[in-house]
Amino acid sequence: MQTAAPDTSGTASPRRTIRVLLVPADAAGPVEVVTVADSARAISDTLGGYLLDDSTIGSLPPGELFTVYRADDVSTLADNPRAAALVARLGLVGRRLQARLRGPVLVAGLDPTTGGDLDVPVGILTAAQQVGLRITGPGVPPRRYLPTHERSAPTPTTPSTMG
Repeated sequence: MQTAAPDTSGTASPRRTIRVLLVPADAAGPVEVVTVADSARAISDTLGGYLLDDSTIGSLPPGELFTVYRADDVSTLADNPRAAALVARLGLVGRRLQARLRGPVLVAGLDPTTGGDLDVPVGILTAAQQVGLRITGPGVPPRRYLPTHERSAPTPTTPSTMG
């Protein structure tokens, strides 16, 4: 996370940026941590320019909060099964949210004091890896959790013959 330095030059200072997790609906699109300006417009632009729907707020142990952003009008957008798997893993399995996971989805951290956006918590990235999402970008933790289909199959054993 980067904070703008005080402006002493008389020109506007750069905006604060945050790292967020972007989960595109297109299965071929990479799930990635991207850096965006901390503004509703930048988040909307990252989602493809769509207006933002009411965000969904969740929490992770030990009390880290996060926000799930999605497009407002989803009627023409493709389903996003990767985002649906992630929000289910995070415990946000409500009909309203699941029905609206169409198009790109963005996840950011949430400051409980100010209500402002923060960098995506590492717990979100770990949960994404646990449901099999391959994440690219800065700050991605080492992949510790492999989905079942990627684990090494046990080596077959042959019965020994005694004799």
